[in-house]
Amino acid sequence: MVQNRTCRLLLVNRDLLITLLTPLLLSPIPIVYKTAASKCLYMFLVMLVYILTEAIPLAMIGLLPAATFPLLGLMDAATLGKAYFTDQLLFVIGVLTISTAVERTDLHKRIVLRSLLVFGSSPYGILFGIFLISGFLSMWLPNTAMVSMMMPIGVALGEQLDRQLGRPFRTSKLTGYTNAQYQGEGTEDTEPEVKELGDVKKDPAVFATGSSVNILKDFDATEEDNDNGTDGNDVNKKSALTRCLLLSIAYGNTIGGSATMIGTIVPIIANAQLMRIYGPSSVVEFDLWIQFGFPLQLASLLCAYVWMAFIMSRKMKKMRKSRGDSSSVESAAPQKNEPNKSTNTKDHVKVYIRREYAKLGDLKWSEAVTIFLVLSYVVLLFFGDLKFMKGWKTLFPKGYTSNTCITCGIAMLFFIIQEEKPNCRTPSSTRKPKTVLTWDYVSRKLPWGLLLITGGYFALAEAIQNSGISKAIDEYFRDRVADQEPWVIVLVLTVVLAITTELMGNIQVVIVMMPILASLASATSMNPLYYIIPSVFSANLTFMLPISGMPFMLAYTAGVRMGDMIKAGWLMNIICLFFLNLFTNTYGYVIFDFDTIPSWALPDNSTMSSP
Repeated sequence: MVQNRTCRLLLVNRDLLITLLTPLLLSPIPIVYKTAASKCLYMFLVMLVYILTEAIPLAMIGLLPAATFPLLGLMDAATLGKAYFTDQLLFVIGVLTISTAVERTDLHKRIVLRSLLVFGSSPYGILFGIFLISGFLSMWLPNTAMVSMMMPIGVALGEQLDRQLGRPFRTSKLTGYTNAQYQGEGTEDTEPEVKELGDVKKDPAVFATGSSVNILKDFDATEEDNDNGTDGNDVNKKSALTRCLLLSIAYGNTIGGSATMIGTIVPIIANAQLMRIYGPSSVVEFDLWIQFGFPLQLASLLCAYVWMAFIMSRKMKKMRKSRGDSSSVESAAPQKNEPNKSTNTKDHVKVYIRREYAKLGDLKWSEAVTIFLVLSYVVLLFFGDLKFMKGWKTLFPKGYTSNTCITCGIAMLFFIIQEEKPNCRTPSSTRKPKTVLTWDYVSRKLPWGLLLITGGYFALAEAIQNSGISKAIDEYFRDRVADQEPWVIVLVLTVVLAITTELMGNIQVVIVMMPILASLASATSMNPLYYIIPSVFSANLTFMLPISGMPFMLAYTAGVRMGDMIKAGWLMNIICLFFLNLFTNTYGYVIFDFDTIPSWALPDNSTMSSP
């Protein structure tokens, strides 16, 4: 009884115990060695434990350097403030504001639904459309918003395929429709209220994080349950085909988001670290990144589609076999004079897509404004400073302009341009017209916690650089990897990072690895980008676990099982790592001149070894 009470007390106060005991247990490190490097290592380990255990909120972990670094003598308050609020952090705020405008105007929904009509309504056409749409839109929008919006669409389309194979009627938690109503058999009187596709995260019954008990149940699920898409009498469990579509949405967004500098935050973090280590001249421009990333991600997306199409075909075959239907769907036509309730599923899928598209109405003024501003933004990013021609940045003094300027400028325009088309006539009301974006709306949507933890990572990276750890790492690697082939080092790096980021956040991994990659480049006399570019890409190759990234957490909470992720994700990792190493050692030399060490990376110009 006493032991049970003690265990219960420890579990209840777990977070408090971790918060208090971690600094105490690690305190011998700075006490014994008494160097700046040991103090920096101490704070890094404390933050790492807090992040892995989530003992305190991530946003507050980001403020930990602000509270401790000046007291430990690692950084003064002025330098610390600059580390938190950088040019790259402003760039992140601008990008998130622009994506918020796209989300508020429902422009992303219009693009997705219209594109699905173009790609057809066969199972493989739907799958191909999902991959292509997810991959393209995630290049320009944060993948969390894209996945949240596309999950209900994936569920609805998956249920059409279930009906094709005789799945029993049921009601979807995400959309509120029964299968019969998806097929157009319901009437207007019986049609339930449909939840907004962009607000699925507000439903706690759908997007509640799974517990460890549920995760263990996923591993115990039988193969028959996976194929039939049912668990006992729970008809709300997603079928195998629906889970394939949901998993494909997560894959498409994860792969496509790395193709540009603004698809995910990791390339922005890497650029900020490059500036800290080598100076402003080392920043990778948007056009170079997309020239390398777009063909790489396109090849990965096509192979991912083939792999998921193979999985889907096996699931469909087993589902037909389990129902005693060995014939094709087309041969299962109804008898003459009998009502047709299950044939021509393709038309039913189109009915659903057209119904959802019709709800958006005609193209609104705010959507047209958003299209124009986003296209203008992309053009300005691409034509900033090209290798083959002069860009708009050459019109200004060198070093004064950056992508942050146009990002913040475009973001500001959404707060100036009116939401409705301006009317030159005398207004009937003195009410102030609304703009496309309002600060009240944006302030609720911006992930302030992410911005704080990112600032904390920047401060930690600055301390690592100034404490002498970078110099120690450089000396450690110089004698150990000097004789190794560079392509072997890249292969090992990409594999290790892909495995590591399955279990940890990719942002902290990239920030910690950047000084190590710079030291590797110095030790092997290589262009630093040769190690940095593939490492940043591999940090996004997380396909196997819900904790790997937000797209997979959303897919998991929407009905995809962990077993599904592991079974499909292992080959996805191999495919993407193969193409990444292939492109790095071939096409990468053309884009980034890997065989030439740039002037900013020479020892005299680099600040990586400075104490």
